[in-house]
Amino acid sequence: MDLQKKTLIVLVTFLILAVALTGLFVTVILLSNYQSLEKEYMTNDVMRTVSQLKNDERTLSAIASDWAPWDDTYDFVSGNRPEYIERNINPDAFANLHLSFMVITNRSGGVVYAGTYDPSTRTIVPVSPALLQDIVPESPLLDQSDPRGETTGILMLPEGPALVTSHPIVRTDFSGTPQGVVIMGQYLGSSEIQRLSSRMSSSVEIQKIAQSDLTPAELAGLTAVPSVPPLVIRPVSDNTVAGYALLWDIYGNPVLTLRITEPRDLYRQGTSTIFQFIMILLLTEMLFGFVMIFFLDRFVLSRINTLSSQVRRIGTGSDWAARVKLEDSDELTDLARDINLMLTEIEKTNADLLSSEARFRELAEETSDVLLTLDTKGTAIYVSPAINRYGYLSEDVISQDFVRFVHPGDRTRVIQEFHREIEECTPIVLPFRLVDKWGYIHWIEAKISVRMDVFGKPTGITGVLRDFTDRRQAEDAIVLANRKLNLLNNITRHDILNTITALLGCVDMANATKVPAEREELLKEIKELTRIIQRQIEFTREYQSVGVNAPTWQNLREILNRAIINFAGSGITISKDIENTEIYADPLLEKVFYNLIDNAIRYGEHITTIRFYYQVSDVGLTLICEDDGVGIPEKDKESIFERGVGKNTGMGLFLTREILSITGITIREMGKAGAGARFEMLIPNGAFRFIKDRKDEPKEG
Repeated sequence: MDLQKKTLIVLVTFLILAVALTGLFVTVILLSNYQSLEKEYMTNDVMRTVSQLKNDERTLSAIASDWAPWDDTYDFVSGNRPEYIERNINPDAFANLHLSFMVITNRSGGVVYAGTYDPSTRTIVPVSPALLQDIVPESPLLDQSDPRGETTGILMLPEGPALVTSHPIVRTDFSGTPQGVVIMGQYLGSSEIQRLSSRMSSSVEIQKIAQSDLTPAELAGLTAVPSVPPLVIRPVSDNTVAGYALLWDIYGNPVLTLRITEPRDLYRQGTSTIFQFIMILLLTEMLFGFVMIFFLDRFVLSRINTLSSQVRRIGTGSDWAARVKLEDSDELTDLARDINLMLTEIEKTNADLLSSEARFRELAEETSDVLLTLDTKGTAIYVSPAINRYGYLSEDVISQDFVRFVHPGDRTRVIQEFHREIEECTPIVLPFRLVDKWGYIHWIEAKISVRMDVFGKPTGITGVLRDFTDRRQAEDAIVLANRKLNLLNNITRHDILNTITALLGCVDMANATKVPAEREELLKEIKELTRIIQRQIEFTREYQSVGVNAPTWQNLREILNRAIINFAGSGITISKDIENTEIYADPLLEKVFYNLIDNAIRYGEHITTIRFYYQVSDVGLTLICEDDGVGIPEKDKESIFERGVGKNTGMGLFLTREILSITGITIREMGKAGAGARFEMLIPNGAFRFIKDRKDEPKEG
């Protein structure tokens, strides 16, 4: 079968397939898009409804937050303000605040006041016994651990579900020990659901899970990840679509289903539009196809077949002087002339190309360096056989993005340098780490330059990769050894000498005292100081792994606790307002906090309190250590971090900054002289993370 017949068959087949695929695409893909769009709209409506319920919860919580942290409420629960109920709680207060009930308890959970608002009689009546059954010591409603905390959510009662919120009763400025809680609630009755439906412009229903029409599989999917509630969107009929979400109670259990139904106007309009579009498109493609086949066969296919036959004959023959011939005067004739010119150039350059290729292949195979050619996107076009020393064949690298063989820590820099090289067209020398096929890391020095076409436009880069792993390892080993020896020596001398000074002072006082009780107390202090020296010596042994083992993720609470225990007998209050947080730091992180606390106690003069807390910003997490001592003068804020500056050994803050800088953490002093010192440690993004507290672990205050 000749080219003309094949082309005609292909075109006819293509038109048939195009018609079929167009219909399939429009019917399946576009219809699916309409369904996805319908689902997206429905999802937005469900999420808006859930968000509205959350707004109602926040509104209720805001009301309770005005009553709980209030001196009057605090005094009333403490028994000092008996007129509180008469002055503040009345039917108008319930109506104006849209409250269904209010309960006030004392610190032990005993009910001090409880009342339910009856809107039909506009009176306050006793609360439901079922509600009082939920006010027990283990209930989250009675949680008083955090003066600023709250418990808000849904509570299932015989009268129906209710939005409830609970806040600890403290002073207006949040001082004082919580004396109980204020509990407020609002029933999710028919009037509230109707109000929600009107606001959402949809039919809203709230049902118990057992009464919902969700399948077991859908319920399982909804309860899989309670922290990020999934949704179920499904058509109820050809005319109606429904969306579902779960609502959780204050105990963390799914108790209700939120169901929203809406008409499928978008879907019906989409099906009508798709049908009309398919009919028009099919008729147009059929007409265009028949016309195209006719003219293509008459003016192009037959002549291309002739030209193709001549080119094929020249290509399979051995006569490099043969040329093609084509009658008429048009683009195909010009193509025939260009083909003849190309054949002439090929004939001239073929011999030179073969000779050059032979020389280049010999050079690439003999050198131990890797020769590499990339296009402008970083894809390998050629790589010499020397790449075999890293476990890869040339075929493994060619057509791959070369950066995937670069160590992850260097990829960003290599990509930036690659783009800069393309833009500036200047040769560069670029060191980076290469990961071989077995996972080993090699240090590579790449000398690369830009390849350009005849118009001066970059077409890629050519590089020579030289392995200098042995030299790099030797340099790193020397630097690391010197730094470790100096740092370890300074830490050992700085800390142990300070502790020995205190130990000798206790010994002198023990020898001087005549009171047995004082001598016994001093001996205990000597024993504790001896243990501190023991821990410091053990800590220097642990430091031997610094620089050899990579920095690790360390829990801030645990590290602070280990540092604080060294100052248990100082009489200073050391607090830490820190969530369960980990930071990526050198193993000597404990020494940082030890030095900061020791420095504050030594030079704070009248210091009574040291506080650790943090602030989060766009650039990272700022860990703050501040005290109420004399502070640091403005002129000394930078020099205190220099080696040898200070009243004692002058090493504490210098070593602190050195330890933190290993993982890119910076430290600065931002306090005011006379108001206390304030050290801010900036931990960059990616070097800290928050971890979830265990249920049996109390939160730090």
